[in-house]
Amino acid sequence: MFKLSYIDGTDFSGHSLDRLQDRGIPISVVKEAINHGVKSDLGNGISKYHDAKNNISVIVNNEGKVITVRYGK
Repeated sequence: MFKLSYIDGTDFSGHSLDRLQDRGIPISVVKEAINHGVKSDLGNGISKYHDAKNNISVIVNNEGKVITVRYGK
């Protein structure tokens, strides 16, 4: 089944898509953070990927879905 929140191989929550739009962060920058950023375990299966180059953090749940995206750590 195709989900509208599944973009370029990554699953996004509705909240994260809203934050991306509000903050003007491209999907490619999110993917770069996940693939090359510094990963931190936040507990309960939640991980944060921080990309210092683009100064963003991506929060991902234990199923790999992007929950939110923000600038900074």
